[in-house]
Amino acid sequence: MALTVSSFTYALAFLFAGLLALAAVNRLVYPGMRRRYEEAKMTARRRVDPNLLLSLVKLLGLVVMPVVGFYLGSMVSAGN
Repeated sequence: MALTVSSFTYALAFLFAGLLALAAVNRLVYPGMRRRYEEAKMTARRRVDPNLLLSLVKLLGLVVMPVVGFYLGSMVSAGN
C-alpha cells in the first residue's frame, strides 16, 4: 500500500461524496428528525437522538469513505 496518484484521487473523490452525503442529511433529513424528536420529548415518548445520526454520518462521510477510497485506489493502481 503506497500513496499513488490514483489512491489519492479516489480518496478525494470519496471525501467529496461523503461531504455531499453530509450536506444532504443536514439539509433534508436532520430537520424533520429534530422536529419529531422534540415532539417526542414533550409527550415522553422515546426516540433516537438526531445528533447520534448526524455523528454517524459525519464519521462515515469524513473518515470512513476517504479511507475506503484510498484502499480502492491502491487496489486499482496495483492492477495496472
